[in-house]
Amino acid sequence: MAMTESGDPRRGRRTQAQRRAESEERLLRAFAELVVEKGVGQTSLNDIGRRAGSSHTLVLHLFGSRAALLARLTESVDDGTPVSLMGDPVDVVAYWVQVFGDYDDGRLLEDPRFATPEARAQHREDLLNEVKALIKQIPDAAALNTALADHPLLGTRVRSLADLAESPWANAIGLVAEAAPGVPVPNAPWTADSAVIGVHGPAADRGAHNVEVLSEIAGLDKYAIDMLAKDRVIGGTE
Repeated sequence: MAMTESGDPRRGRRTQAQRRAESEERLLRAFAELVVEKGVGQTSLNDIGRRAGSSHTLVLHLFGSRAALLARLTESVDDGTPVSLMGDPVDVVAYWVQVFGDYDDGRLLEDPRFATPEARAQHREDLLNEVKALIKQIPDAAALNTALADHPLLGTRVRSLADLAESPWANAIGLVAEAAPGVPVPNAPWTADSAVIGVHGPAADRGAHNVEVLSEIAGLDKYAIDMLAKDRVIGGTE
């Protein structure tokens, strides 16, 4: 067994807390990548575990749920508005301090723990706590928007789909359509000059197109379709 100069074979090994922090960081990075690629709703715990080179059981053990993972990717200003900051704090914290300079006392980057990328990497958890405290100094969503006005790629307010759907921007582009009264669904995010794309008209009732499908695709005649309806294999054809 290799020994250190002090004679303690355990000296220099990562602590349990360090191993946990590293595992959490891998999973958070994997989750963030998948959210960008697929969206939150299409990202499973299995996906996250595989991307991180681990398993979904580790995700459950460390975070408990996908919602808890999402919460770790966001901060909040003083009024509780959730905020997502872009990038790895080790690399971009200087930009955050510049943007939110009115709320920083100037000591964050003067701290030896955060003076260089190498030092920040070694004190990542402390850095994240300092960033949380910095963002907490911002009073509300309006102040956040003002701070980010000239730097929109550094961060954004996190909004629910319901909030987004009611925004002027969503109304202007027709982001949401009603598939049925009281049932809003996302409309198609693209347009075409030679086809109708998106949600149009109310959703069909179950079985409404049985006759068309069975006759045009399956090739059944009216008698065969009526017999299926009579035997209750399909819904009525009236």
